[in-house]
Amino acid sequence: MTPASDTLFIIGSGFTKAAFPQAPLNADLLRAVVKHGGSTLARYHERYRTDDIERLLTQLDLDAIESIQNREDRVKINREISSYFSKFRFSELQQPAPGWLHTFALNVLKPNDAIITLNYDCFLEGALDNYEVWTPNGGYAGIVNPNANSIPVNPKNIMIYKIHGSEHFVESSVMGDNRTQTAIGFKIDGSIFPKSGPNRQLGGGAVDPRPYIIAPSFVKIPHVEIADIMLEALDQVETAKNLTIIGCGMRREDNFLWLLLTRFLNKSFAQRKQLVILGPSSTATWERISNYWVGNVQRFADVVVIPCGIECSIERLCSALDNMER
Repeated sequence: MTPASDTLFIIGSGFTKAAFPQAPLNADLLRAVVKHGGSTLARYHERYRTDDIERLLTQLDLDAIESIQNREDRVKINREISSYFSKFRFSELQQPAPGWLHTFALNVLKPNDAIITLNYDCFLEGALDNYEVWTPNGGYAGIVNPNANSIPVNPKNIMIYKIHGSEHFVESSVMGDNRTQTAIGFKIDGSIFPKSGPNRQLGGGAVDPRPYIIAPSFVKIPHVEIADIMLEALDQVETAKNLTIIGCGMRREDNFLWLLLTRFLNKSFAQRKQLVILGPSSTATWERISNYWVGNVQRFADVVVIPCGIECSIERLCSALDNMER
C-alpha cells in the first residue's frame, strides 16, 4: 500500500515551459506538432479547419466510431504527438539547469509526496532522476518496466502519476491467448533518465509496441491501468495536507482534476488544509475554483495564490509549504 502523502502536486504545461520557453501550451499544440512533421495531424487540420487541437481530435474521435481509416489515423496522430514531446527531456536542457529546478527537487519535494503530471514530456522525471531524489524503479504509480530492477530503487518514495500517458509510455498486446488485451510499460534509456538510464536500452513492451498517450480531446477513455492510478490518486488527495497546483489552468473539461479537488475539499474537516495555486494565470484559476465550489473555499482550506511562474516564485512556494509544518 502506498504511504500517505502530505502534499499532492498537480503539474501542468507551465512547469515544462519554465525551463523550455518554446514548449507549447494547449492553444499552440496543434501548429507545433504539424510544424514538427505531424503529417497526419496536418491533413485533419486542413479537413476540420480549426487550430484548436481539442476540437479537432474530438471531431476525429466521433468520426472514428464509423471509420476504420479514422481510427488508424488517430493512432498515427498519437504517435506524432508523442514524438514531438520527446524534444522536452532533461537531457535537452541547456546547462546549467535553472536554480529553481534544483530547489524544487531538493527542498520542495519531501518523502512520500505524490505528483500528478498532465504533461506528456519526461522533463520532470529526468530532472528528479538527475538530482537523485527519484528513480523509475518504483517511481511511477501503477506503471512498471520489468527490467527496472537493475537500477536503484526510488529513494524517497516520491510517486509520479502520469494520468494522460507519456511520450515514453508503451502500450503492447498481452502475451498469451487473449491478444485483444494490452498493458502499458515505459522505456528506460540515458536520454530520458540521466542517472538511471545511461548504457541501458530497456524497452517497455514486447509485442507490437506503440506509444501511449491520451491526446487532448473531449473524449477521454483511459486504459484500465491509467484508471487504476486515478483511483489511487483520489485516495492520496483525501489524506493530503496540501494540494499544490503548478502551471495548470484547471481546464473545465478536465473532469478528473475537479473530482480530485472535490475529494480534497470534502475531506478537510478533520484538519486544516492548504490549497496552493502557482502560475501566471493562477488568479484566473482561483476564480474558476471559487465559482465551482458552493460556499467559501477558505472555510475548508487556507488558500495561497502565487501569480507568477515557478521560475520566479520557488521561494514563496517553499515558504507556503513549510508553514504547514510538513
